[in-house]
Amino acid sequence: MADIKEIVQGSGMNPWIYSSGVFIVVLATLTIVRRLVWGRLLKWTESTEKTWDDDLLRSVTSPITVLLLILAFGIAGQSAPEVVRTHPLMLQGVKVAMIVSVMWLIERALSVIFRSQALPDGVNGSTRALFLTIARAVLFSLGFLIVLDTIGVSITPVLASLGVGSVAVALALQDTLSNFFGGLYILIDKPIRVGDFVKIDDVEGQVDRIGWRGTWIRTLANDIIVFPNSKVAGAQLKNYDLPSSTSALLIPCGVAYGADLGRVENVTIEVAREILQRVPGGDASFEPAVRYTAFADSSINFNVVLQILRFSDVGMIKHEFIKALHIRYLQEQIEIPFPQRVVYLAQS
Repeated sequence: MADIKEIVQGSGMNPWIYSSGVFIVVLATLTIVRRLVWGRLLKWTESTEKTWDDDLLRSVTSPITVLLLILAFGIAGQSAPEVVRTHPLMLQGVKVAMIVSVMWLIERALSVIFRSQALPDGVNGSTRALFLTIARAVLFSLGFLIVLDTIGVSITPVLASLGVGSVAVALALQDTLSNFFGGLYILIDKPIRVGDFVKIDDVEGQVDRIGWRGTWIRTLANDIIVFPNSKVAGAQLKNYDLPSSTSALLIPCGVAYGADLGRVENVTIEVAREILQRVPGGDASFEPAVRYTAFADSSINFNVVLQILRFSDVGMIKHEFIKALHIRYLQEQIEIPFPQRVVYLAQS
């Protein structure tokens, strides 16, 4: 095939005009092809029930348009005057622009995928954001190395330096990396989630935030306590919202030895049932129970079994139940004994 330069010189046509014509023709051809392919893809995405594929097509429209412009410019540049065709900016600039456009295209696609329903529903927002950040870091690092290799910079020393530097950074940031991977474990395995009521090292509260370094716990006193993720990942914790947010509540009580235990049970269940119906946070569908546990020194002890919708409501439920039960026992003349000891003196 004859060289484009020889064809242009033989025809006597101005190279600038010919190059501009090539640019227009190539760009028009690529645009027509893109519209045809895009039309079929739009019809296919509209026929699906998912919405993330529509968002994906919309997000990559701009990068593809820029990519076509660069491709048309590169093809047209082959017929430009020699001073332009052989210029380093023309030789390397088009390649670098193509690489940057492809990286932009991939980044937009990853953003849609990680933020949409393409991932399983169990992956929460924090995990999605973390995965997206890691993917972007890997993508941009790879793109930077490819650009360096394209413009003629040897990346072998760079890779060697990165290897040595990574070891040094890992040693210097050992605690930080430990917390980072601890947070990654929490976000993936999900032993706790944002909004759960948990107990960690005798600290009870609601998970307010799970960051890269620490987990934020908001206590019932509205204080914020930050635990390092490495400590949370290795701690024996209790999650009151797993496997269900409803929790059983045991309230210990005691009555005198002379009380009618059947009557005590009936009265106590009536009060517990009324509390579950009236106080917010109580499970109104649950049937409370009384379970006698021990003959103690001063009383017969038992537990009242209630069920609450969220463990964070335990304080108010217990508060209202104790008040109501005390009033009802006074009305029913059921004795709640003080600590006492009976001493018998032997007669000589």
